[in-house]
Amino acid sequence: MFALFPQKNDSQHSTSISDWSLLVPLLSLVSALALVAYNLLVYPRWISPLRAFPGPPLGGIIKGQFPAIINGEAGVPQCQWIEEYGSIVRVVGPIGIERLIVACPEALHRILVTNWTDYPRPSFMQYTLGVVAGHGLLTASGDNHKRMKKLLQPAFSAHNVLKYDEMFYDSIDRLVALLTNEIGLEQHGKEILMLSYLNRAAMDIICKTAFGYECGALSEPPSVSKLMEAYERISNEQNGRNATALNAFMAIPGVGPLSISDWPYHCCRFVKRVGAFKPVVALFESMHLIKSIISTFVDDKIAEATDQETHAEAGTRSDMMGILLKARQAEGEGEKNSKEVVIDKKDMLHHVLTFIAAGHDTSANSLTWALYLLAKNPEVQDRLRAEVSPFCSSNCGRPDIRKIKQLQYLDCVINESLRLFPPIPMTFRKSTKDDHLDGKFVPKGTLIYVPIRAVGWLKSVWGDDVAEFRPSRWSDLPPEYNPIYSAFLLGPQSCIGKFMAMLEMKAILASLIGNFEFSLAYEGQVAQPTAAATMKPKDGMPLRVRRVSSR
Repeated sequence: MFALFPQKNDSQHSTSISDWSLLVPLLSLVSALALVAYNLLVYPRWISPLRAFPGPPLGGIIKGQFPAIINGEAGVPQCQWIEEYGSIVRVVGPIGIERLIVACPEALHRILVTNWTDYPRPSFMQYTLGVVAGHGLLTASGDNHKRMKKLLQPAFSAHNVLKYDEMFYDSIDRLVALLTNEIGLEQHGKEILMLSYLNRAAMDIICKTAFGYECGALSEPPSVSKLMEAYERISNEQNGRNATALNAFMAIPGVGPLSISDWPYHCCRFVKRVGAFKPVVALFESMHLIKSIISTFVDDKIAEATDQETHAEAGTRSDMMGILLKARQAEGEGEKNSKEVVIDKKDMLHHVLTFIAAGHDTSANSLTWALYLLAKNPEVQDRLRAEVSPFCSSNCGRPDIRKIKQLQYLDCVINESLRLFPPIPMTFRKSTKDDHLDGKFVPKGTLIYVPIRAVGWLKSVWGDDVAEFRPSRWSDLPPEYNPIYSAFLLGPQSCIGKFMAMLEMKAILASLIGNFEFSLAYEGQVAQPTAAATMKPKDGMPLRVRRVSSR
């Protein structure tokens, strides 16, 4: 009976198993290669619905247009593509990743304002920003962002910020004194790296006004601020390539959540001697020190508010720290089910990290670019000095910040500088739903590039003299201008500190121009922007500075 069902011998069975053991990995390899070929060759060229949007050639199979982006100045390739192909441009980057560069005002309004919850920051960007700026308002989205903004908005109201004038001028007077000492008796002035001084002044101001914290950023050696040193170490490693590498690293599944822990810092000891890891080691070692300093400061503020009198007083403060202490008080009293926004110490730490990092870096970079443009255009500098001197010269005493706020040409100078050199040159969003932009289908998961700097360089908006520093254009804006093109963006995720940032920049710039004359450090000096999360001058912006009275 068994003869009716022939049996395989052991040798045949063994051969069959061996054949299958070879076939499975071979099939896996073929499948993987097919998937790679599909993503790199087939999908972007013949299937992607984003093919409906115009754009430059796809570029190399692996790199796409990435070389043009990484080797070009921040925003410049994007501006050229917009001028050539239209206000929404499709670009293929590395390994077939597509993005839409959106400069169309109607589409930007949809992405940033009306449908902003459908276009959050992509996760890799949230984690990249979170490494330096904490996981606070800057990285939040949706309902979480709404709650945070509602909690923190009072600290940045015009009524509240205008109370900070004494703290502003404590720091500004110190900055003027430091520059005066640096120049000394040099009749023709002295070459000074301005970015460092402005970083220190902006750090001093945000720490004092928002948190009541004396960080010592404007102290002279040997009393150097450890907090400022740590941030400067991070800044020195900031460039486009390092930022791109960090973004790519954060895009690896699982890496982003790990970056919130201390795990990367502990790994630094094993790789710090490898040159390629120098930027990573600088970042995580510096952030570990920054978190330690800020954590101690937050602990001190909480301890100060433990007795009832001080706690009640803290709850009435209108600065950022007062608001955070009040919210933490609600958490401590078990009001989890109430409508009060409640936070714990960890949340407080992230909020402080966010506003110290974002609050000093962007203001300092903006002011540095403004001084460069004024040094390059002495006739504009002279006109500005004529406007501010009645309030900010060396024999005027402290200016009235309300009068400084109303100076029209000063306002034009800052807006024109922000147009040409916005401190944040671009940002990203990612669609979470299928949508239509400019009448064309945009699938869920599309990466959106918001070209903040590029729209400031559009000839179609600003005219043929777009590259010229002409502040007077802001007193007669072209009809093509749209408020969505603001360097601070529009919508719920726009900069919460815009009013404070503008007031701070006006106060500092007016005082500097009223007291000093700035000129280029050498003949033929040109801007050297390097962009990561923010755009700063690569060379620290050397300028020749001399007292106005020595002219």
